[in-house]
Amino acid sequence: MFKKLFRPRHEIMGTKKGYKLVENEYGNGKGYTLIRLSDNQKLRWETLPKSAGFEAIEVVGIKHHLNEVQSSLFIRGSSILLEHEPNNPYDKNAIAVWDINHKHHIGYISKNEAPRILKKIKNNEIRQVIVMWESRNAEGKRKYVRLLLIGENAEIVY
Repeated sequence: MFKKLFRPRHEIMGTKKGYKLVENEYGNGKGYTLIRLSDNQKLRWETLPKSAGFEAIEVVGIKHHLNEVQSSLFIRGSSILLEHEPNNPYDKNAIAVWDINHKHHIGYISKNEAPRILKKIKNNEIRQVIVMWESRNAEGKRKYVRLLLIGENAEIVY
């Protein structure tokens, strides 16, 4: 789904430079873990290297969009649109989370994170946003989505 962002491993072989996304499952969730190639370290989503162009953020308000978030457009690896809502009555910095086709709105970036993420959007510092992790409830319905913001300087290989 998002291989266009990646450089083939042979282009950087021997350098042990960059990062790799690997599929992972845990409990009722599945998604991707970021691996730092220099030491093969699995990085926790909370501590991704922002200086290397990676940031994981949670989508808030999904409980108000449970039907929309069930769309297959929100599986791990799916491209996501972030849209600023300057006329939002609750937050002038509000950033809505949509599927790539702009049909299903599933929530927002948190009010605390929105001003910083909005600055990155306006400065064209985000190359792509994908679903990094999804969790499901006991009935198999998607209830949680975490996004991976991939910056212009991110070095991802496959």
